Amino acid sequence: MKQSVMSDIKNKEIEKEEQELLCQMVTEALLRDSKSAPDANSEWEKLAARMAASSMPSASAGASVQILPIPEQEHPTRRFSLRTRWMGVGIAAAIALLVVLVLGRNVQEDKFSLYQAKAEPTDIVILDEQENERVVKGNELTLAQAQVVESHTVVVPEGKDMKLTLADGTQVWLNANSRFTYPTAFVGKERKVTLQGEAYFKVAHDAQHPFIVKAGDMQTRVLGTEFNVDASDAAHPHVTLVQGSVSVSSAVGNMDKVIVPGEDAALNAQGEIMVSHVDTNDVGCWKDGIQLFDDVTLRDILMQMGSWYNVNVVCHNDAALNTHLRYMYDRKQGLEEAVKMLNQISNNKIKLHNNTILVE
Repeated sequence: MKQSVMSDIKNKEIEKEEQELLCQMVTEALLRDSKSAPDANSEWEKLAARMAASSMPSASAGASVQILPIPEQEHPTRRFSLRTRWMGVGIAAAIALLVVLVLGRNVQEDKFSLYQAKAEPTDIVILDEQENERVVKGNELTLAQAQVVESHTVVVPEGKDMKLTLADGTQVWLNANSRFTYPTAFVGKERKVTLQGEAYFKVAHDAQHPFIVKAGDMQTRVLGTEFNVDASDAAHPHVTLVQGSVSVSSAVGNMDKVIVPGEDAALNAQGEIMVSHVDTNDVGCWKDGIQLFDDVTLRDILMQMGSWYNVNVVCHNDAALNTHLRYMYDRKQGLEEAVKMLNQISNNKIKLHNNTILVE
């Protein structure tokens, strides 16, 4: 009888310890969630390790606790089964709570997140025809006339731009998020290149060999001039002429138009070329480090800033994102100054905190 009573006391003590352990783990998870989103796999591993450790008697416990025999008429199997079942329910509840915390936090972050910074910055690279990669050091490169003609592609990632001088002397400024394909040597009657993204061209004059830029379904043909091609949206590229004259054609609508300095030719959804007048002083300022936005939504401005500076952008005010602004910042200056200027011209509270642009 005495042995049975002592056994019941020990079992109740163990159950109490197990309850306290579960409460402690749930509390710790909540505290971790208030600081940063917990990792579900990590919580599973920690919980399993803690529960396994709690079920094993320590060396000191073994020295002080006497293991008493249990009479055959009692049924320890059932008591162990109930405790095990209670432990299973407790563990499931704890894990369910942790998963809810993780998923709930991620849903909130996705709801307000406009842009997420990349884990590691990428380099400017040149790819040959076999997709072999060569890293470009710096942001300027001059190409010599090659003996063997190959098609190469320079890839400019987010947060960077570069100046490329082709074998014929043509200068090309490539904006961030651009891919530019060119031959290592110009042969034949035409000088053909392909662009995805945005580039400013200062074409070396050669009346016998027209320079042709293909961007999406738009093709620009020049002899020697300065112009900007923006094919960031491949479905709606547009060309802005600064000097000289260019011929712009559409592969979709089989159209051809000649534009003069101060005009912008844009391709619409029907394949038609629409011409409008623009301020040429604003066209190529990005190649000099000035990012200009003219009547652009706050959403687009914030996403551009997040991409260039590789920072997170979080907005808690959806209505503010549709506000149209005229805004500019110097890429060569720090992000703090750019955010400060944006906050001054906007009616919204915008600040920088822990590598994140916050709109409240």
